[in-house]
Amino acid sequence: MEHVMEILKKIQDDLCNQKQEIKNMQENITKAINDNINQKFTIMEDRTSNLEIKINQQQKTIDYLERQARKKNLVFYGVEETEQGYEELQNTLLRCIRNYMKITIEQSEIEFVRRLGKKENKIRPLLVTFTTLGRKIEILKKKGALKGSVVNIKEDFPPNVLLKRKELQEEVEKERKLGRNVVLRYDKIVRLPGNFKNRNYMSDTRKQKRNLSASPEHQITLVNESNARQVSKKNKTNNITSYMNNITLKKGLESSSTERHTQSKNE
Repeated sequence: MEHVMEILKKIQDDLCNQKQEIKNMQENITKAINDNINQKFTIMEDRTSNLEIKINQQQKTIDYLERQARKKNLVFYGVEETEQGYEELQNTLLRCIRNYMKITIEQSEIEFVRRLGKKENKIRPLLVTFTTLGRKIEILKKKGALKGSVVNIKEDFPPNVLLKRKELQEEVEKERKLGRNVVLRYDKIVRLPGNFKNRNYMSDTRKQKRNLSASPEHQITLVNESNARQVSKKNKTNNITSYMNNITLKKGLESSSTERHTQSKNE
């Protein structure tokens, strides 16, 4: 019986040892697999990071090239769409610049011109590429001449920049309400020296001044003031005349008294 118990105990120990070995093998296999997976993940992360860096660099290059390609562009809105070909379209643009902006421009200064979007019932914008950046800047500076007309000019920005500018415009308005002089340049907000002047307030003030000058009561007041000034000038002239007469009379009296005194001495 004891012999049987020893055999059973030995079998039990062997089973325990086998279980431990199996457990160790599992742990080793799991560790090896995890190490292998981690190593592969590390390699993949490095590759992904390098790819992201390259993509960002390429995106910056693309943005720069696109910005340079659009640098000499302007977009005209409201230019009549009656052309039948490229030459007519170019002539329409030249007439628009000459008539509305009073700028002398030649056909050789236009590198390329085309309509944007599909032809519909509304007038499509007109994309213009000038031969020189200086000419484009000169025309953009004189966009104020288009005020009150159906034509308007804007710079040509990529879609992502337009979206960014739209988001930043709200922030610009907030900064200006606080009195900060900020402007939106390309896709960034730039702070300028000095305080922001509220143009709307200034325009309202100018309107009030114009209305005030057109008021009949104010015109009457101006007339009365003008009459008063004329009266004061007349009074001033009269005062000067009387003053000169008094001086002349005084000199005459003095000369006559001197003559009398001389005659009395001679006698």
